[in-house]
Amino acid sequence: METTGFLDSRELTLGENGEVEILVSREKKPGNWLQMTDKTNQVNVRQTFQDREGEQVAELRIERLDGGEDRPEPLSPEALARGLRGAVRFVAGTTQLFEQWSESFVPDRNQLPPADQAYCQAIGGDPNIYYFHSYWELAEDEVLVLKAETIPECQNWNFQLDNWWMESLDYRHHRIHFNKHTATYAEDGSVTLVIAHSDPGHPNWVETAGHARGTMCWRWIGAEQHPPVEAKVIKRGELAQALLE
Repeated sequence: METTGFLDSRELTLGENGEVEILVSREKKPGNWLQMTDKTNQVNVRQTFQDREGEQVAELRIERLDGGEDRPEPLSPEALARGLRGAVRFVAGTTQLFEQWSESFVPDRNQLPPADQAYCQAIGGDPNIYYFHSYWELAEDEVLVLKAETIPECQNWNFQLDNWWMESLDYRHHRIHFNKHTATYAEDGSVTLVIAHSDPGHPNWVETAGHARGTMCWRWIGAEQHPPVEAKVIKRGELAQALLE
């Protein structure tokens, strides 16, 4: 999943109606060109939302332009067996990858240090993103307070709460993430998020959605500076005083 070519929206030339065309090839092409190499094996597109409910999802289409045959060969027993073996290897490899990754976060429990950026890129991370990853675990009477004293100039920032397998919690029915657009800021421009099992009365409440532990991720997107994010666990009854400090 190594990134072999990368384009950011700020680099793209758009058409009159906001459409975009990208040419993916080995040889350099005019316009929006995405490079392929011998290691290229997939194309990833990330659409970052500030307000998912109010923004339009991109409609994407891919087309082969070199005149090659697009129709696949009939499925053979050998191809089916090869595909099934590949599916088994993918499931085993993916679960092992995220199990080991989550295990590596445990020593920094309830803190939010920068991730290994080189490793993030090696497994498909976005070069435009600076990642913070960690493990969280809360008792019923505890809350985790995250504070970003400084918000750098950036396209976006976001935080999301995940389960042990680094899968997003249920964002359809629970507020498990905040970003540059949805968060409420303090008068000094800082932002504080409160992770709690039930509503603590704070506008930036991140719901645990029935989980007692899991992983978490903070991203600075398109930022030149990557300031730290403070994290501390306190008793729920101490929250009001802690927010005044």
